[in-house]
Amino acid sequence: MEILYLVLGALIQFLLDQLYEKVKPWLRLRKLGAVLPISHNNQTCEIFIRASLEVLSAGRGGKSKRAYTHSSETLSLQLLSKILHGTPAKLRFQYDNASHGDWIILGLSRKSKISQVTLDDIKSKTGITVVRGDEAHQYFRMPDGKTYRCAHAPDQEFETIVTKDYGIIYRAANDQGNLALLCGGIHMFGTQAAVEVAFSGAFIERVRASGASEYAQLVEVGVLPDGLTIDPASIKWRELPFVAVGR
Repeated sequence: MEILYLVLGALIQFLLDQLYEKVKPWLRLRKLGAVLPISHNNQTCEIFIRASLEVLSAGRGGKSKRAYTHSSETLSLQLLSKILHGTPAKLRFQYDNASHGDWIILGLSRKSKISQVTLDDIKSKTGITVVRGDEAHQYFRMPDGKTYRCAHAPDQEFETIVTKDYGIIYRAANDQGNLALLCGGIHMFGTQAAVEVAFSGAFIERVRASGASEYAQLVEVGVLPDGLTIDPASIKWRELPFVAVGR
């Protein structure tokens, strides 16, 4: 009889392990649901993604290393792929002007309808304005007038490098009930930092504690002296504004 109990116990444990392996991807997806844009309307867990991986000119301010690399946005895409690997969520690249479905938007480009609508929503729902800038650089302006701007320094090889950047994490629903998650920076460095923060355990806990399903979070990041790489240790967000919109 004791042997029978051992066999039954082993069988039950095996079945439980198999069941857990089947539900584990959905449990991971549920945890990410505080940030990941999957609405109740989305039965397939399909998320469109719009990344601003476009050719950059040197800009009116002269040559900069920003004009010759998209490394940060590439790393952002790699990070998203790693986060979603093994979950039921699937990314679908979309570059036309369609605005249907749930979206992840990387960068602050206004070259698509979904990007334009999302940037306009940030101002109307949170009071945070993504200002186009007096010259080449955008910046963030809060409802109280405080601004968050990138910083630059001279460079021997190129005229300037970015030393500090800002980004924003914004999640909200549209009139059709679909969700959009924007992770965008003034430069690509702010975009990468926004993605790093958005899917971190600490930020997910902040969102859950707030009870908000729609929100905006500013992010600050320093850039290493090479002018190409963010300094992960410099990323700040807890000290910066978090605006809970609610539903």
